[in-house]
Amino acid sequence: MKIQDYINEAREELELAVSLLYAAEILIEKKEVDALTIIVAKVREIIDKVCNRWLDLISKDLSKALLAEEKQ
Repeated sequence: MKIQDYINEAREELELAVSLLYAAEILIEKKEVDALTIIVAKVREIIDKVCNRWLDLISKDLSKALLAEEKQ
């Protein structure tokens, strides 16, 4: 998978998270605590997934760079 693919996938997931946050705003006004709790959990799940994927990519690139440096 290319970096641009990761960027596009992250963008789509984060756009979903933003949409859910707009829905959460409506639920706050209506005091729908149970539904709000579910939405907040889903947003957190999306953000964790995106962040963990990027941290994994960064650590892989860092590992490759360190291995290349050791070989020199």
